[in-house]
Amino acid sequence: MGDEDHRPYQRPALSKEFLQDKITKESLIYRSREYWEEHRIDVVKGEWIEHVSTRDAGTAAGSGIARSATGREFAFDRLALTVGASARRLAIPGAELDGVLYLRTADDALELKARAPESRTSS
Repeated sequence: MGDEDHRPYQRPALSKEFLQDKITKESLIYRSREYWEEHRIDVVKGEWIEHVSTRDAGTAAGSGIARSATGREFAFDRLALTVGASARRLAIPGAELDGVLYLRTADDALELKARAPESRTSS
C-alpha cells in the first residue's frame, strides 16, 4: 500500500541502471502480479495511510485497521510499516526553478530520464 501509482519497485536501481538505460522500467518492479496473488497479498496503489489502530487481543479477528487519507479502511492481521524517507530539498535561491529535480520515486526517475536529453551546461 502506498501513495504512488506503481507496484512495489527497486529504488536503488532508479538512479543507476534505469537512468543509464541498462534496464527497463518493468525490470524495476519487485515481484510479479502472480507472486502477490499466490501469497494472498493485496497491492493497493494511490493510498496514503494516515492512521493505524490495533485491536485488543481478545476481541474481533485481525490485528487492526489502517485508515487512508481518503477514508478507506484496511483490516490487517500483520502490518509492516515501511515509511521510507523524503528527499532533502535545497534551501538556496533558485531551488524552486523548473529545472531543479529530485530523485526519490519512480515518477521522479521517469521525469529526470525524459528531461535528460534536453539538458545542457551553462558557462
